[in-house]
Amino acid sequence: MKCRKCKGQMTKTADDHRYRESGLENIVLKGIDIFRCNCGERIVSVPRVPELNALIGENLIRKDSPPGRKRNPVSQKEHGVYREAYVRDHGR
Repeated sequence: MKCRKCKGQMTKTADDHRYRESGLENIVLKGIDIFRCNCGERIVSVPRVPELNALIGENLIRKDSPPGRKRNPVSQKEHGVYREAYVRDHGR
């Protein structure tokens, strides 16, 4: 493939790509073809984009937590609420 910027030859590699085009930060595509040029230009080849986006959407609908929400496993400790005390006080 020729670079659209400098017209040089691009090299193809299979690599991981964070799919920010989806609007979410936590989607990573594995083994995607990426074309790179010595001038710094980079082209990511994502196959079957409509099907991929539909699959992501279906999985988001089934998911319990909001999309892209970062979980913080120490947030209870930071707020002074410990699981043992919560269970003891609330009987769960």
